[in-house]
Amino acid sequence: MTIRVALVDDQELVRTGFRMVLDAQEDMTVVGEAADGLAAIDLVARRATDVMVMDVRMPRLDGVAATQRICARPGGPRILMLTTFDLDEYAFAALKAGASGFLLKDVPTQELLFAIRCVHSCDSVVAPSTTRRLIDRFVPLLPTGGTPTPELTALTGREREVLVQVAAGRSNAEIAGGCTCPRPRSRPTWAGSWASSGCATGCRRWCWPTRPASSGRAHPDPAQAPAARRGVILPVEARRR
Repeated sequence: MTIRVALVDDQELVRTGFRMVLDAQEDMTVVGEAADGLAAIDLVARRATDVMVMDVRMPRLDGVAATQRICARPGGPRILMLTTFDLDEYAFAALKAGASGFLLKDVPTQELLFAIRCVHSCDSVVAPSTTRRLIDRFVPLLPTGGTPTPELTALTGREREVLVQVAAGRSNAEIAGGCTCPRPRSRPTWAGSWASSGCATGCRRWCWPTRPASSGRAHPDPAQAPAARRGVILPVEARRR
């Protein structure tokens, strides 16, 4: 499959050099050129394009604004930003606008070709220096995992054990058989689990756990089910975990 590439740069000499390199590849062909963002938008409307190699600084309309308009249209090409300026503001703005890649113009030829193929296959490519700064900026913003909520911290060991069993959809008899507490204590223990975790008052959506096939079809409404067949009413949020 041949990758249809469009070149957008305000310097004709740059476009000519890129065309020579890309047209020499068996799987690529240059379908058009544009000298600014407005011309790039018009080019996309006239010619089918898979990947558009876009400069950032251009007259009339810059590459970031043109990328935003092109990516807003369904079925448009994937954008690979190529610029001389290794600035965070350009990289962040381009990626936010919808660009699939961001590279510098001093990139080696083979890396440029790899980036075009990578972007065409719906992956993303970012210059190594830019990637390092992206990581440094956004990693501190990520939440730290592994910290238990105050509600779960308040549970005793036995209550946590029973709560896990209830979340798995097990009945009182199954819970009593699968944990260390005897059956007569299983009901008050899981009741204490709900109270301690805040589920007794904080959950508004409920579901009726399905009984085994041998016991027949589960009753759709626990309030209407026979008292002898009632099981544990389980919050939807807990069952999804």
